[in-house]
Amino acid sequence: VIEVPTAKAAALAPAADKIGAKIFCNGWTADAQQMVFGQQQDTYLKLFSDGCDIVQTEFPAALLQALGRTSAP
Repeated sequence: VIEVPTAKAAALAPAADKIGAKIFCNGWTADAQQMVFGQQQDTYLKLFSDGCDIVQTEFPAALLQALGRTSAP
């Protein structure tokens, strides 16, 4: 597991894949948007499409819901 800034995940993902590592990112930006605007699933999904394999979040239920892995509370 390699922790990288979210903005660099896409650039570093190929190198991480090559050595069998996973990219870990902090989901602070998505969390902040969640707090201000409410359910913003696309911000969490963008972290994964940008190359993050693991995302740290203060709102795990929101992230899981964005991934379709849980129902709404």
